[in-house]
Amino acid sequence: MLCPYCNAEMTKGYVHGGKLETPVWSTKPEKMTVLPGKKDLWIGEPGSHMLPPAYYCRACRKIIICCGEE
Repeated sequence: MLCPYCNAEMTKGYVHGGKLETPVWSTKPEKMTVLPGKKDLWIGEPGSHMLPPAYYCRACRKIIICCGEE
């Protein structure tokens, strides 16, 4: 995937974190450990407990998260 900001190649990964954790981007998928609250946004399919892809641009340090199917 190309970055829409600088047109560099982006690296596929996932954003991990919960209410008490600092979000972390990683190339390794892991299951969520904390369910979102009422005002939180589900990123991915509710109930699947899997994180959707998040593409990271090392050139301009932006992350794009896919909310739903790619």
